Amino acid sequence: MFVALTATTVATRVLAAMSVARAVPIPALLLIAACGLAVPAVAPSPIGLISGAAVVGASQGFAFPAFVTEAVAATDDRGRTAAVAAVTAGFDIGFAATGAAFGPIATATSYSTMFGAAQPPSLSAPSPPA
Repeated sequence: MFVALTATTVATRVLAAMSVARAVPIPALLLIAACGLAVPAVAPSPIGLISGAAVVGASQGFAFPAFVTEAVAATDDRGRTAAVAAVTAGFDIGFAATGAAFGPIATATSYSTMFGAAQPPSLSAPSPPA
């Protein structure tokens, strides 16, 4: 699962940096991530877990450049470094907090339940104004 998540995140991040993939709207990326979380919630199998992780990884890979692009566009030249640092920190804190918040759910119930519980927060993530 972690290999699928990491591999797709890295691959799509490279693609997003090299292409027009940055133009994917952030709400669409959040919806794709929620769909990826739904896969192991409804298909609790190794294939479902790996497939869902790959979809979430792809969404995350495209989301990082999209959020950085939005943050940089919203700041002046002096604030761009801080904007990139804030987005990076937000992603890092989000990944760390996710394990702490949803690990106990997986331990107490199942991975399927944990992935289902992770959907609403992923859809409620703030996105920049259009």
